[in-house]
Amino acid sequence: MAMRYKEWLMSIWKNGKLRCRQQILLIAIMLLLGVFMTGEFADYKAVEEKNINMMQEIVAYGELANKVNTAPCRAVQAEQVPQVMQDIVRKGKDYGLTVKAGNAPLYQDETASIYELNITGTWKRIAMFLENLQPKDALLGMRMLDLQGTDEKLNTVVQIKIYTK
Repeated sequence: MAMRYKEWLMSIWKNGKLRCRQQILLIAIMLLLGVFMTGEFADYKAVEEKNINMMQEIVAYGELANKVNTAPCRAVQAEQVPQVMQDIVRKGKDYGLTVKAGNAPLYQDETASIYELNITGTWKRIAMFLENLQPKDALLGMRMLDLQGTDEKLNTVVQIKIYTK
């Protein structure tokens, strides 16, 4: 049977039957297109897998960003710093203290703003205020604390570092 097939192919080429040559050419083109399409499909699958991985990373990043943004102590936006300072001053007044804060920061860079607070009041109230200084969701640090005076009238200078994103 294989011999008959081989003879048939040889007769097509020798006899010059145009129709059979066109069929063979069409089969060869279809085979080449099949190989090409298989390569394209593999490339498509690789791109599709890359897109799926990127989407998974974006979703994971979004979940982490939400977790950080809802954390109780976090860096705030630079635009939120004045509001944080107002919260600190208001909290001091709630404790019955006189709190004076500068309008402009002492130092400022891309990671934090440092403000100086002048606080006047009793030792007990200042201690409670400093113990509960944390406003809402801002991440704070104390750089300097200077206490002068008596238990009944204590003048305190505090440098507060408000971390920014």
